[in-house]
Amino acid sequence: KKVHDTGKPATELEWVIDNPNGYIISVEASAALMSDDNDTPIGFRGIVRDITERKKAEEALENSRRRLEEIIDFLPNPTWVVDTSGCVVAWNRATDKLTGIKAEGILGKGDYEYSIPFYGERRPILIDLVQNWDDNYKNKYTSLKKSGDDLISEEVYIPLLGESGIYLASSARALYDADGNPAGAIETVRDITESKKAESALRKEQSKVEKAYSLLSKYVAPQLVDTISDGKIDQIWKHNRKKLTLFFSDIKDFTSITDTLEPEDMANVLNEYLTEMNTIINKYMGTLAQVIGDGLYIIFGAPESTSDKDHALRCVKMAIDMQRKMN
Repeated sequence: KKVHDTGKPATELEWVIDNPNGYIISVEASAALMSDDNDTPIGFRGIVRDITERKKAEEALENSRRRLEEIIDFLPNPTWVVDTSGCVVAWNRATDKLTGIKAEGILGKGDYEYSIPFYGERRPILIDLVQNWDDNYKNKYTSLKKSGDDLISEEVYIPLLGESGIYLASSARALYDADGNPAGAIETVRDITESKKAESALRKEQSKVEKAYSLLSKYVAPQLVDTISDGKIDQIWKHNRKKLTLFFSDIKDFTSITDTLEPEDMANVLNEYLTEMNTIINKYMGTLAQVIGDGLYIIFGAPESTSDKDHALRCVKMAIDMQRKMN
């Protein structure tokens, strides 16, 4: 009736036929009005085509697409997909949870709509750069690596997400159809905020250890500092009997010298003296066991030992160098 009333053909009419032979087929039909030489309608002409195989292929493709969407939806990391025009075709639950944007509110949208939850503006992000590289946005990322069809950002700070911003590691890949033609892109992100906090805490602890090591080195013999830093604490506390070479020294007339100097000046003199002496002690690998005022007690043969002769020779050479330095 519609073809008769309008005179226009009807195309792409589809329906399912229950074939008498016992199987169901899908058909596509078109109908057109037939007229005589005077343009008077005289009947209809129709064409029917079996599209069963095509419909099966379309159904298989749709099922495959639906399974892919379900897989993406249940991925633990936030993941989304766009087509070649930049419209969102998949937006999984993890992305919903991260951004607060529901899938139904963003599917089908383009014009960089997906960048707004992350950056507060419409701009190309990794999923766009993997399809169309833009040098202007390279500096937006701390670290950006390109490998074939993949684009990887090891770290980017997103201040708009989380209570006080989060760090994300992200990767994007270009997608192609069966014929190798561009079909869009996929991006997935991973929250690395906790690992960043752990790295920061580790750096602070390392800094404390380095400062402690530096401070310890000023007051403890290098041999002991190295033993402690190597974790061999039991070697320090362990009691054992050894033959050592012992050295004692103090500054001649030190008491009378202190009477002529102000306390601050005396402290400066003593600090300079101990610094110079410590340099010489380290040169001959002696172990500074104790400092009492201007008095030094140094041992050779512990915690590291060689031979009695070597210990004695190093001790005497050290003593001579100390006297020369005093001059």
